[in-house]
Amino acid sequence: MQSSLSAETLKLKSTFALWMAVLAPCALISMYFLAFWAKGENLVNKEVGAWVSFGMNNFIVYTQLLMPVFIALLTSMTNGIEHKANGWKHLYALPLPKSTVYFSKVLITLGLVLLSTVVFIVALIMAGTVLNWLRPELGFGTYEKLDIIIFSSFKIFLASVVIIAIQFWLSIRFNSFALAMGVAIVAIITTLVANRWEYINYYPFAYPLMVMKGFMKKEYQVFTEEVVLSMVVGCVVFILGYLDVARKKVL
Repeated sequence: MQSSLSAETLKLKSTFALWMAVLAPCALISMYFLAFWAKGENLVNKEVGAWVSFGMNNFIVYTQLLMPVFIALLTSMTNGIEHKANGWKHLYALPLPKSTVYFSKVLITLGLVLLSTVVFIVALIMAGTVLNWLRPELGFGTYEKLDIIIFSSFKIFLASVVIIAIQFWLSIRFNSFALAMGVAIVAIITTLVANRWEYINYYPFAYPLMVMKGFMKKEYQVFTEEVVLSMVVGCVVFILGYLDVARKKVL
């Protein structure tokens, strides 16, 4: 497993996946950094404070728009390299079990999304700190509510496991970037339209958004319904994806 993980890590150098994991959250936070710098007095909700207001604005875009697209791009890049030049045939010709190859890619993908989550937190804290220097009147001088932002960020990652699993399977099963992006766009539209649907808690692509609603309520419970469903269903999808891979001689 270790050698397979090392090989997958080296392959990242030939893709934009690692850079995207770092740049995507930074781009989002930079956008809101500029917005709060220019019009912070209109964006800060004094009832919840500057940090929660800043986190809430970032979370809304992150969970509804950025995350589905980011995961679709990431999984397409991670597995797309194998679809080129008959890479799967070469990969499965190596003296390694298919399970090792498959789950190494799973771990690398999950690791990249987790890295992006860490970058998101660090960039958000840095942006808030700089805003405190530039606009001290906004209220970024106190860090007392920063814990809920960090907590919710990691919870959003857990709630996205099922999305990662679905897009990962699609990216292995089909050599189509358009399909992955199509699924992501449909997911964004349906989540926005069905936001208030009574059965939205059974729609996997809405789980990160449900965590964001918990953030607004300052909910500190980790294993809420959406997180448990995401992790359980995500594991099932990963296993089904492996069984689909295992029954094929060459992908």
